[in-house]
Amino acid sequence: MKLNLLISCFITCLLSNQVLLSQDSDSLYFDSLAFSTKKINIYIIPVGIKLKRAEVNLLPSYFQKAKIQLTPYILAEFNTKSKEKWANPSSDGNRFSEQMKTIRDSYFSSFKNREPNAFYVFVIPGFNNPALNGFSIPSPSGNLSSSIAEELLHSFGIKPEKDSLAQDSIPNLFLSWKQCLELRKNPLHFGIYDDYEFVRTNNGLVAYYFWKENKNKEISIDSLNPLNAIIRPYKTNAVFRYLDISNWFFKPQFLVFQKQICIAHLTVISLTLLLLIFFRRKINLKITKSAFVQRMSFRLVKLVIWGIGILLIYSSFLAVNYYYRNSYLKSHKIAALNNYQLTELIANHKNTALFASEETTEIQSQIYIKTKKNYLIQKGFKVLYFYQTSPTKMKFYRSSNTLKLKGKQIKLPASTHYIVIRNKNKQGEIVSERIYNHLGIEITHHILQKDPIKRILVFVNGYRPVSISNDFEKNMDDIKQKGLEYPNSENHLFNFDRYSYWRPWSEIDLLFQARLNADNIWYADGHHSVATSNHRSILNFSTNSVIYPKPCKNLNKHHCKFSENATKQKVNSYELLATKSNVDGFALRKKNGEIAGKNLKQILNELPNQSKNDTLFIVAHSMGFAYSLGILNELRGKINFGGFYIIAPENAEAGKVKVSEWKDIVHYGCNLSAKNKAPACLQDGIAPQSNIQGLSSKEHVYFPMELQKRMGYLGSHFIGNYLWTLEILENQKGHIRQH
Repeated sequence: MKLNLLISCFITCLLSNQVLLSQDSDSLYFDSLAFSTKKINIYIIPVGIKLKRAEVNLLPSYFQKAKIQLTPYILAEFNTKSKEKWANPSSDGNRFSEQMKTIRDSYFSSFKNREPNAFYVFVIPGFNNPALNGFSIPSPSGNLSSSIAEELLHSFGIKPEKDSLAQDSIPNLFLSWKQCLELRKNPLHFGIYDDYEFVRTNNGLVAYYFWKENKNKEISIDSLNPLNAIIRPYKTNAVFRYLDISNWFFKPQFLVFQKQICIAHLTVISLTLLLLIFFRRKINLKITKSAFVQRMSFRLVKLVIWGIGILLIYSSFLAVNYYYRNSYLKSHKIAALNNYQLTELIANHKNTALFASEETTEIQSQIYIKTKKNYLIQKGFKVLYFYQTSPTKMKFYRSSNTLKLKGKQIKLPASTHYIVIRNKNKQGEIVSERIYNHLGIEITHHILQKDPIKRILVFVNGYRPVSISNDFEKNMDDIKQKGLEYPNSENHLFNFDRYSYWRPWSEIDLLFQARLNADNIWYADGHHSVATSNHRSILNFSTNSVIYPKPCKNLNKHHCKFSENATKQKVNSYELLATKSNVDGFALRKKNGEIAGKNLKQILNELPNQSKNDTLFIVAHSMGFAYSLGILNELRGKINFGGFYIIAPENAEAGKVKVSEWKDIVHYGCNLSAKNKAPACLQDGIAPQSNIQGLSSKEHVYFPMELQKRMGYLGSHFIGNYLWTLEILENQKGHIRQH
C-alpha cells in the first residue's frame, strides 16, 4: 500500500562556499572535517490511518552517510473527524494548502510539548491525485521510508542525484558526498512555515538574472529554448549588495543609523572638516585684528560657514553613496564569490553574512555573470538584449530602458522587465527577434496587438495577526511559534489570496468579484506593525483590549458609557479608544504602498500602454486604506478609477481622497462621530472610525445596528463581519452596484 505524506517543516540550507571537484575529493573533504554524529528525531503522525513500525525502519539508513542519525517515532493517530478528501497542493510546490495548514495548526494546538529541533511528518491516506505520493516545500514514489526521505531531501533544499556508491534498489535517495557536505557544513533551521513559505511572484522593482560565460563572453544555450541558460529566480523590491568587496576604499566598515560607512565616506568628510578648520582659523585672525562692528560681521560669516560646512559634509556623504551605487556598483568583479556555483550563489543571496539588503524605488535589473576567474556583478536597466551568434551560443549585448523592435522599427518606453534575443545571419543582419517577460513567456506577438479594455480589482488587506483564536492558550502557542507579529509587507502582489485574509470568511473576495465582474484580480498586502497604528505598540493594544468594556449583556439597555482605565480611574469609555492619529505610521504605510503601486503598474503595462483604458476597483480593509492611497499615487493618471470600497480604515483621518476621481467611493465602518453614534461597547476598538478627509458623511455607511450582536472591540472591525456591505439594497446608501 502506497502512503502519501506532507511535511510541515522546512529547512533552509546555506550552501557550501567550497569548490567540490569530484566524488573522491568530496569524500576526502568530508572525512577531513571530522563531523560528529548529528541526532535528529522524526515524529510521524498518522492522520486517519494505521501505521506499523516496520514501514519506517529503513528511514535512518538514507542519512547515515552524512553522519545524521535519524530516529523515527510513530505517534498516536490524529483523528480529524473529517471525511473530506485531501485536495492536491499547489502545482508549483511553494506552499501548503489551507487543508494542510488547518491539520498542522490544530494538531500543534493540542500537542503542547512540540520539540523545537525535530521533524513532524503527517501521513495521510492519499491526495485526490493518486500519482502524488508526497508533498513538502517544494515537492514522487516508493515505500513509506523512501517517501519520507525524499521529502526530507526537498525540505533540506537538496536535489536527489544518483551516487556511484548508491544501492541499485533506490538509487536516487542515497546521498552523494557533495550532498553530505551540504547537509553538514551549514546550520539546519527548523520551523513551521506559514506566511514565511516561499511563493514566487513576478512583480518587484528589481529583476535578478544569473548566467555563465566562457572566455569569449559566450553563453551556452539550448537551441530550442535559449532562455533556459538565463536563471531568473525572482524579483524583489530590494537590491542585494555584496559586503566583502575587494576595494578597501568602498568596503563597508561599520553602521551608523543603519547606514553603511566605508573609508570613502570618512575620507571625504575628513577633507571637508579640514577645509572648515582652515577657513575658521583665517576668520579668527580677521576677528582679532578688526574693529567691533567688523568682528560681529566676521562672527556672522563664521556661523554661515559652519552651516555651509554641515551641508557640505552631508552632501559629500550623499555624493559618495551616489558614486558607489551608480558608478562603482554599476559593474564590478568579485573573485571571492567564484567558489559558488550559480545555484549556490542564489541560495546564499539572502545570507546576511555575505549580502546586505537595501530597499529601492528604482525599476532595474541585477545581473550576476559567472566567468572562469570571478563573478561580474552589474546593474542593468529594464530590458536585456542578447545576440544569438550560433545555434548553441549567444552573447549579452546591453541593457536599456527602451524596448526596440528593430525589424518593425518600433521604439517603446519599457514599463517593466523584458529579455530580447536577436538572431543574426553571417552578414550581421537581424533575421529574427524574440521578446520574453521575466518569467520566460514569449510575448513577441502580443506587443502590438489591440489593447483590450479590462476591469482590475485589487484587494488590499490590513494587519495580519499571528493568531485569530479567541482561546488564550492557543494565542500564546501561536505567538511562541510565529513571534509577536509578522514582518511588514514586502510590497508584492499576488493573483490569489496569499495570506488567506479574505477567502475563509464566506469567500467575501469572490462575492466582490461577482458583483464587480472584474477581469483581473490582484491581492496587495497592506500589513504593517501595530507600531504604525494609533495604538503605537502591541502592549498598548493588548492593554486597551483587556480594559475596554465588553458588549453589554442586554443590548437594548447599555451600561457601558463609563468604565475604568488602566489605573482604575473612572473615565468615559470612548476616551479609551486609540483616536490620536499616528501620522508618521500612516505615512510609512502609504509610502510602502507606492512600491506596490509601481509593481502593479508593471503588471498592468507588461504589454505597453495596457492600463490607460482599464478601470481600477479597490477593496481595502483596515491598514489597507493607507496602503491603497500609496498605490493610487502611482497609478493616478495611468488608469481609470472605478470604485473604492474602504472597510473599517485604520486612522482614517490621516488619509485624504478626491471624490471626483471615482465613480463610486464608500467608507464602511462603525459610527463614532456622527449623530446616534454606536454605544461604547460596540465600537471598533482595533481601528476607531474617524472621518476620511475629502469624504462627506454621505459616503460614510455605518455598521447596521440590527447586527449589533456581531459588533464590539474586535467584531466591529473583523472583515468576516462585513458581508452586509454586499447586501445593501440598490436604492440605499452604500450599495455596490452590479457591473
